[in-house]
Amino acid sequence: MNEQITNIKNRKEISITGVKNVVDFDESKINIEMVDCCCLIKGKNLLISKFDCENEVLEISGDICEVNYKGAKEPIFKRLFK
Repeated sequence: MNEQITNIKNRKEISITGVKNVVDFDESKINIEMVDCCCLIKGKNLLISKFDCENEVLEISGDICEVNYKGAKEPIFKRLFK
């Protein structure tokens, strides 16, 4: 199973592993497909700094306001406390 890690630094930078595809993006939202779910990042002046398909790493900069995960196979708290 692939590991997914999300790091947010000062709400200005976010780095996410386990990213399969960037579905849609503009400066106010970025919709991504991950290994077992989808993620929607909302904010202002969002910019994809790096997307490495081979290593499944996505880096975003801008004013990050919201991060939503949808369609996970099991609730995040169950995955965190295994």
